[in-house]
Amino acid sequence: LSNMVEEKGNKVIEILVAAVPIPAIFAGKLIAMVAVSLIGICVWGVIFGGGAAVALGQLPDGIVPDPARGWPMFLALVLGFFICAYLIYGALFLGIGSLCSSIREVQTLSMPITILQMVILVMVLQGISAGAGALQAALSWFPLSAPYMMAARAAGGTDLLMFAGAYLWQLAFAGGVIFVASRLFRFGVLRSGPPPTLKQ
Repeated sequence: LSNMVEEKGNKVIEILVAAVPIPAIFAGKLIAMVAVSLIGICVWGVIFGGGAAVALGQLPDGIVPDPARGWPMFLALVLGFFICAYLIYGALFLGIGSLCSSIREVQTLSMPITILQMVILVMVLQGISAGAGALQAALSWFPLSAPYMMAARAAGGTDLLMFAGAYLWQLAFAGGVIFVASRLFRFGVLRSGPPPTLKQ
């Protein structure tokens, strides 16, 4: 969000729009955000993961239970749901960031999404502790909480067919969010003047 404000203030975005189609700018930013986050996870994972592996190697067997389907499958499932969640929230923040022309507007417009993320995280933690039931099922299919809940359920070895269905649903929802956010992005990049109203 801050980068968008800086690019609009420095007129960098206008140079980009003159050279590249707006959908390509949006897609490039979104893909770059996901790639940078994955690189960051890999770097910190290697740094702290090595130390954690050494520390866990000193513990008695059984202290840290293995996932039901093994670590490689568990990590692959978690990575997939992480990417789904990042596409959804990254697209939302890109769309909102394009509407902002100051840091104050960034803080105001991003606050509802940040609060929503925290509420969803608390609900997912509650769903995990509650075990199998209606709450866990609802959180597993609600689009904004499903990546977190399904990543948690991956440790328990839920049927792979269910994970395939969840991935398809998440990708379809992410596609819808990206479509709407790209329209917001186009509107925000091309407009000038005061912030738009909800109707606009």
